[in-house]
Parts: sequence; C-alpha cells; structure tokens
Amino acid sequence: MAEVEGFREWLLSLAGGKLRPATAGQYASLVKQVFTLVGHVPSEQELLKLGDANGALLKFQEDHSPTTIKNACISISRYALYLHSQKKVSPSSYTVLAATAKRWLYSLRRPVQARRVAMLEEQSVNIEAGRPWLTTQPVHGQQGQGHTSASMREDCLTETTTL
Repeated sequence: MAEVEGFREWLLSLAGGKLRPATAGQYASLVKQVFTLVGHVPSEQELLKLGDANGALLKFQEDHSPTTIKNACISISRYALYLHSQKKVSPSSYTVLAATAKRWLYSLRRPVQARRVAMLEEQSVNIEAGRPWLTTQPVHGQQGQGHTSASMREDCLTETTTL
C-alpha cells in the first residue's frame, strides 16, 4: 500500500505536522490495519462508510481496545487531511470526512473513559493487595520501574519506622 507509505512520509514533513517517526509510523500502521480489513485503499465514498454498521471500524473494534480505536479514528482523520493536501479529494468531501471522523471520536468518549476507569481500579486493587509490580503506570515517567507513588510512600514509611 504505497498510499499509506506516502501518508507516513507526509506526516514526517512540515505539511503533515513534522511528527516524530514513531508517531507517524503508528498512525500509518493503524490506517493500514483498517484498510486491510477493507481489502484495498478506500475511495472517498468508502472512507465515509468505514464507520457504518458493516464498516471496517466495526470489525476493527472487535479486536482492539477503545483507545486504539480512538487512535485509528484520529489516524483516518489525518489521512483525510493528507488526501486533501494532495488534492486527491474535493474540499467538500474533506469537510464531510473531517466531520464524520469527529463524530466517530465523539462516540468513543464513553468507552475510552470506561477503559481508563477500569485500569485505575485494577491498579488500585493491585496496590491494596501489596502487588505494586502489577501496576501499569510508572512513577514520574520512569520506564520499567513498576512502582507507583503510593507504593513508594509505603516503602518510605516502612523504612522510617524500622530505623
């Protein structure tokens, strides 16, 4: 899918927002995954139908988390902007595509928030059970530490009371 590679290159350019290579790659990968479900690079009209009852986003939703689906919608929105900048879609089609993608994102607010709440509850249970290594969020952006601020406070309290 050469069109998706062109999209990734565009995201890296000044016109596409000069995104980091990893971010551009993620957006291109999500677009490619959705297009793989369609079977080809969709036309203007097919892009509008991605969110329909039989659309590719519904199939994509079966195997991915709400946050990943949200990111796929953002990627498709940026892909529509790419098509518009390359003059591959008309301005009116771009306006409709952008509004459709915005509506998709709006409809995903509750599932994404519910997923966040579930993850926070899971972290809380792990901390309360004395299993901070099972938490998913590192403290202060430290990768691989596996400790939360609550567990670090508990460690500090334990150390000061034993001195």
